Amino acid sequence: MMGLTLSSSFMARGLPCLSYDSTPGKEVSAPRGLRYCNNRVVFKRLPADASVLVDACDLFRVKVLDPDTTLLLLNNEHELDDVEPILGDLRARKIIVVEPVDRVDKVATKQALCKSFYDSEGALINSQFALPGLSPDEMAEAGLGFFGDASDDSVKCHHDASHVLANWQSGDHPAEKHFVSYACRCFDQPSYNLACLTDDQGNDITGHMYQVIDRTNTSIYCRRALVLARRDLPVNKATLKTLELDIDTLYLNKLDRSLKRKEAAGQIDEGYFALRRQLLFVSHFTRLFRTFKWLRDEYVDLLSSFKQRLLMAEQVAVADSITVSLLACPVATEIKDVVSALVGLEKARWQEAEQKHAGRSAGRNVWAARREVCDLQARKSAESVLAELTKVYAGNHFCDIFLNELVVRGSLGCLFSDGYFTSTTRDEALVQLLEKGTDLTGVLADIAAKLKALTEPKPKKRNKQLGRWKFLISNG
Repeated sequence: MMGLTLSSSFMARGLPCLSYDSTPGKEVSAPRGLRYCNNRVVFKRLPADASVLVDACDLFRVKVLDPDTTLLLLNNEHELDDVEPILGDLRARKIIVVEPVDRVDKVATKQALCKSFYDSEGALINSQFALPGLSPDEMAEAGLGFFGDASDDSVKCHHDASHVLANWQSGDHPAEKHFVSYACRCFDQPSYNLACLTDDQGNDITGHMYQVIDRTNTSIYCRRALVLARRDLPVNKATLKTLELDIDTLYLNKLDRSLKRKEAAGQIDEGYFALRRQLLFVSHFTRLFRTFKWLRDEYVDLLSSFKQRLLMAEQVAVADSITVSLLACPVATEIKDVVSALVGLEKARWQEAEQKHAGRSAGRNVWAARREVCDLQARKSAESVLAELTKVYAGNHFCDIFLNELVVRGSLGCLFSDGYFTSTTRDEALVQLLEKGTDLTGVLADIAAKLKALTEPKPKKRNKQLGRWKFLISNG
């Protein structure tokens, strides 16, 4: 068994913690009467092998997470964009999207703040801080660090650098002046007084701590629900790579359900075709493009480290050129152009069929005739874009010259494999670079094949549910 200790300042501002409420787990009863001990609340008798979810948005709510809960760790904001629409579905599968939290070492921070008042020889920079009650220790305890000089006694708050205080007088109290001026008690902020797991002797045994990410809250990251794990126990963690199949399946199912709801309600509007674009992109390209970005970043890192071993300026220039071209790669834009053209043509065909049906039902009139002309122009415009793309892909893999030549060569490694290195022994770093280049080119070839297949003409088919003509898009 173990305990959980919460500072009273960990209580948040009365906002509902949606992250906590929607995360699977078993609620732990709060201590009877919530008796405070040194301004803290202690939950006892928690399972020794549990990961604990803490809600700071209300009066000390705690859950023990289900043992099979997985913490999904994202690398960047783009990965969060990938999963943000399906956060609820992920939680239903006991997958929680989190980011690590670094515990602030208050002791070390206060020591650094105190040190800021002294010069390199250990003498006070400003004699004002030799006055009673204004010592560097007391300033540091109030979260204040020195940044003035011998004639300027300005200090600023470690928690918020905009909190600047000066003109100190004998009898001032640093913590009190800090609070009166800015309503700030620096080291009493919730971000400093985080929850901690404790053993039977009350020792802090907190290992990893994670914030639950939820964009339904008032900030991009929730920052009000925390997952804690014991220091000596592993946490069931995953990355986007390991869960990409689950994520793609969930996203496709969500889009499909949304489309069917709109079709059933007859809401064939801009929102409907926006969903069609998303469905087409996800079903064909999401996994390929995600893999491309991973391989590209790995290759660029390898190339950057290997560049130091190149012997000639021309070699370095080629390496730099490849890096720039890969990082500026227009694959995503190219994919979106194809998807937009396909869905635009689908929309134009549907509008044209609708207009003809309305014309037959209501009789021909000048407004119907004008609308039909507009719809016809929209269809011709979409067909023109698609025809141009079809023409490009008939003789190329991509519109971009660099990417096209890359796929024609068959491997990114070819740019370095001939005549660039003088070593006669097997160079493992070079082999790894060439292998990664081959993998990267292979993914580009798969993307190119998908783009070319989608731009080939498709037959029209009657959609019985809608009673409208729709342009079929292969699900590959």
